[in-house]
Amino acid sequence: MKSMLYIALAVNGFTAYATQTIYDQDTKANRVSVYQYGPVAQIMVPNTSSISYIESIVTLSSVQAQCHQAALYNDITNSKVADLTVSFPAVYGNIPIRSAEAEKPIRLSCTRGNDSFIVHHKVPAAPTITWSSDVIASDWADNSCVRRDCPTYPGYFSDVQYSAQILVNNNANDGTCSTINHVGQTPDLLPDYLHSTPIQSNHFSPSGKAIYDANGEYLVTRIVCKNAGGTRVGGPC
Repeated sequence: MKSMLYIALAVNGFTAYATQTIYDQDTKANRVSVYQYGPVAQIMVPNTSSISYIESIVTLSSVQAQCHQAALYNDITNSKVADLTVSFPAVYGNIPIRSAEAEKPIRLSCTRGNDSFIVHHKVPAAPTITWSSDVIASDWADNSCVRRDCPTYPGYFSDVQYSAQILVNNNANDGTCSTINHVGQTPDLLPDYLHSTPIQSNHFSPSGKAIYDANGEYLVTRIVCKNAGGTRVGGPC
């Protein structure tokens, strides 16, 4: 039966080509994948500002190569997460929020000549931030100004001590974190870490004096962590 099949293929001039699968060479979920073989030279996903949208930039390996279809898949269940739009050099689309905390490779369908390929680029889960904090205020000071032209402000605590336990996990070795003080000022929330440099995961225990506006009566500060899977803005629980 096999001989008859081979003969039929030869007589009719058909050639069978198997689709080749190409994976990330480093097998890690991160921002950039470089390929030594196949139709794609590089896939790069910038640190995005959203966990519900992704955009990647694809560099082809030759003028004969082209890619025409792409989708995101859950790395554990192998189920499709979302179809993506291919508009070279960009490949982009929306991501369901429920998939934010899962690794999800891009699978790019490409051809080069008569050869077909599925090229994988693994996108990390979005960052996670676990944060608990405590504030102890003491040494109340009344507004002692009695002149008519005194500014109107309430009393205030002259000593405010802030402490926290913070765990950040970028789920990738090229993720970054930074902090923002919106109202008032806390001690450095990520001590001994050079902000916006690559960090995969770490635990921080900041403590020290906090400064607040007596008229505002509160502190507002945020930690922002970014990777190719999205941006997470965290606050204390």
